[in-house]
Amino acid sequence: MNIDEELVMFRGKRPFYTFIKSKPVKYWIKVRFAAVEKKFYSYNMQVYTGKTEGTTEKKQDLRVDKGMVCHMYGTGRCVTADNFFTSRELANLLLTTNVTLVGELRNNEPEIPALFLSGK
Repeated sequence: MNIDEELVMFRGKRPFYTFIKSKPVKYWIKVRFAAVEKKFYSYNMQVYTGKTEGTTEKKQDLRVDKGMVCHMYGTGRCVTADNFFTSRELANLLLTTNVTLVGELRNNEPEIPALFLSGK
């Protein structure tokens, strides 16, 4: 299973659209989803609505991933995610529920040892 996000073009009035000045179409809605690669379908979609209850949300990646993969707990399957959704905290959480995580980490993550960052 893969966890990813997609920008969907949007024209209309909604409080949660995303404005990206550098794109030809300026207004987008961000949709996060879980997809099964071999079957070519996606499910467990969540629309990113920005602030929740008037405050900026912290640890979005954990909330999104928990909601997307909670049905896989205990199955022994693998989840693939990009660098926004991958964290050490998420990997430990999934490992305790018998689910593995494959993903990339950003260079500025504090849990990456300095030895790994020294070379290209």
